Amino acid sequence: LWTPGQTPHLCPPPEAEALRMKGYAGSIAWNAAGQIAITSPKGGVVMLFDETGTYQMTLTRADISGVAPLGSDGFLTSDGNGTLMALSDEMLAPLSQSTLHWDNHIVSI
Repeated sequence: LWTPGQTPHLCPPPEAEALRMKGYAGSIAWNAAGQIAITSPKGGVVMLFDETGTYQMTLTRADISGVAPLGSDGFLTSDGNGTLMALSDEMLAPLSQSTLHWDNHIVSI
């Protein structure tokens, strides 16, 4: 976490969870509640951190890559198999399945 004029504060997850990322982060986003989500398509995981940067959990989904804020306290995620999912309440809930294959870029328009 970083505040202008201050030293950045690193927010490491537990080592075993960090290794699941396989050295690669696809996307990072924060929502209105201050939560942070980081995806790793190589590791097939998304990690959640609270507003203080404290690790909360890791969820598994093959090729999960895109992430963007959704509502006041959730995230929209995408995977390389064309699935859009809502990430909230400590779970991934499928929203839609497409023949399109998503990458790690999700932006609000």
